[in-house]
Amino acid sequence: MLLIGCTPLGHLREGRISRVNLGMTRQQVVKALGPPQAESLINGTNVLVYVEERPGWRQIRITVKLTDNHVTEYGNPAPR
Repeated sequence: MLLIGCTPLGHLREGRISRVNLGMTRQQVVKALGPPQAESLINGTNVLVYVEERPGWRQIRITVKLTDNHVTEYGNPAPR
């Protein structure tokens, strides 16, 4: 039996967000993580949304915020 897995658009393996650093451009983020699951523009801040896969089928929402095309903040947002 052959199993081939693929990751849905915008989904990350646990810990992959560590490839992002403050000051990176959007192009560098997409090169490091792949295309985001969603993207929006909020008050001049570009927000890329990813989903991090965790053990036990858990998924954590991860955002990367860019201002003037550079990362200013990233990680999982505070609970609502």
